[in-house]
Amino acid sequence: MENDLFCSGTYSYKSPIFYLLTLLFYFVSLGVSAQNLKKYYTSNIQDNGVLYFIHPDSKFANKKLNSEFVYDITYNTKQSTGTFNFSYFDKNQYHLDRIAFFIKDSKYCFEIKKIFIEMRKSKWYYRYSVKIPFEQLKLFYHQENPKIVLYRKNRQAIELIPRNSWKKNSDIVKKIFAIISYNK
Repeated sequence: MENDLFCSGTYSYKSPIFYLLTLLFYFVSLGVSAQNLKKYYTSNIQDNGVLYFIHPDSKFANKKLNSEFVYDITYNTKQSTGTFNFSYFDKNQYHLDRIAFFIKDSKYCFEIKKIFIEMRKSKWYYRYSVKIPFEQLKLFYHQENPKIVLYRKNRQAIELIPRNSWKKNSDIVKKIFAIISYNK
């Protein structure tokens, strides 16, 4: 008799409402927990490892200077460094030579390699590349309040801070880094 009381009710497993609620819960949980990460990166198996390309992102800026910073990351599983390519758009003219990533209480500074500099409309378009140890890239994405600083002649030129969606973006990149680590 107790068993009948437990199973009797409007939401039994035979009820169409039960199936509808189960399906609704299933689809909502899929949307919340599962992201289609493939739209954020591509991978290609090569003779010398798996090459991962994390698509361009523009989560950093300097609002005071009205400048933009767009970057992408390329990583080969057979190497210990990732390639951090970035574009910087600004009305001011700079000759940049270094980039620094602030991770917790540490500053990691790297020489950058110029790819090109040109004018686009009213802004200078700077394109640079730098090799960064994969472990430091991973640490950077675990920051709540990250900061990137661009230098010229060993002096700070531009400080870049993340835009509002850093948390979501860093969670996505951390998952991509986990995939990369599993496939090393």
